[in-house]
Amino acid sequence: MVFRLLRGGLGRFHALFHLSHLAMGATAEAPVAIAVAIPAFLGLALAWPRGEATA
Repeated sequence: MVFRLLRGGLGRFHALFHLSHLAMGATAEAPVAIAVAIPAFLGLALAWPRGEATA
């Protein structure tokens, strides 16, 4: 379970985190927006369909 989360879920979370940061830009509100977005993105990463890796 933990390995699957690290391999799949957190990878997607990491990508979404960077995309959200780029979308927000470097504003004073960015740290607050990131703190609010982290639980939402983590939930999305955990709920994302998990197909078996082909490699």
